[in-house]
Amino acid sequence: MAEAIKIEVAPRSVKGKWAVRRLRRQGWVPGIVYGGDSEPIMVQIPAREIERVARQHDRLVSLVGLGEQPITSLVRDVQKDIFGREVIHVDFHRVVAGQRVTVEVPVVLRGVPKGVEAGGVLEHATHEVEIECLATEIPEQLRVDVSHLDLDDVLYASDIPLPEGVTLVTEPDVVIALVTRPEPAEEEEEAAAEAAPSEPEVIEKGKKEQTEEE
Repeated sequence: MAEAIKIEVAPRSVKGKWAVRRLRRQGWVPGIVYGGDSEPIMVQIPAREIERVARQHDRLVSLVGLGEQPITSLVRDVQKDIFGREVIHVDFHRVVAGQRVTVEVPVVLRGVPKGVEAGGVLEHATHEVEIECLATEIPEQLRVDVSHLDLDDVLYASDIPLPEGVTLVTEPDVVIALVTRPEPAEEEEEAAAEAAPSEPEVIEKGKKEQTEEE
């Protein structure tokens, strides 16, 4: 299970578009902590912490700097600029002991399918699935053995083995992976086309006679 990483934050008093822009120029990124029975807390995160925050989306973090005790939270939303480069706001969701949460986790395929050894192609159609579990028991990833997949076999979300206490939220018939047959080479397609019987030529007799009369 993923362990909570420590993230340094500080209380934030400024809000509004222009004030937040000044805050970013000073090396801080605004955020908010919400959820649980407590009031939301406006926070600011040092720019040096942002990359770690961005990598922890939907993962457990321990917010340090808001009191004597760290606040255990999930990184729920990381907003970036229109170019997708800079983080401009972060939402943290406070975790209550014993609370179950819904998160997305990556699906990792392991092994070489039998169908691939027979010349097929493995397609990883869905890379993440949604699950429900205790906030403190979020798996880093779900590993699935695909070595048994043969040509034309399909692996569905319902086929993923889940740790104890974890429930699948994604629809069970969502395709995770499949082994497809290789497309025929261009030379094979041309050979098949040449081997196919040609259609008989149709002579438009009436049209020919009319042309000769003219």
